[in-house]
Amino acid sequence: MSGAGEAPGPARRLWSRLLRGVEAASAVSILVMMGLMTADVFGREALNSPLPGATELIEFSLVVAVFTGLVFVSWRERHITADLFDALLGPRSRLALRAFGCLLGAGIFGLAAPQALRLARRAAEFGDVSATFGLSMTWPLGFMTVMCAICALAFALRALLLVAVIVRGGDLEEGAE
Repeated sequence: MSGAGEAPGPARRLWSRLLRGVEAASAVSILVMMGLMTADVFGREALNSPLPGATELIEFSLVVAVFTGLVFVSWRERHITADLFDALLGPRSRLALRAFGCLLGAGIFGLAAPQALRLARRAAEFGDVSATFGLSMTWPLGFMTVMCAICALAFALRALLLVAVIVRGGDLEEGAE
């Protein structure tokens, strides 16, 4: 990774843009869910007419929010952790433990991506569509596949970054971001 004062390389800029796009997609999907729920509840209660297809659109938005959220939560290591052993370990050992956790996450999402792809292919073969709008279920499942793969990459890159900090002899704060 580039040091202080150096311009970031093209791969780092691309990764940064990808993360910003993922964050934006997550935020927009949450905003869409909020708006749909508000309109649906208002329609049900005030107009006695629910918003047609709101539940399905909320479900699709939820897929986007969850799977995009996984990517930036993984990259920033903001997932839920239990620090049972942290007090017993030194700074480098804590970094190593974090790197191990990231490698474990990379493995899990690396296994989840092909499974999601298998489901997307099966949905395409069977012509699975959503109940209300008849949208192909291949798209949300394909999106889940891509986000699982990116999440695995985020975990793997974070693990490499942490290992680099360990090798350089950095401390816990240096490996935070």
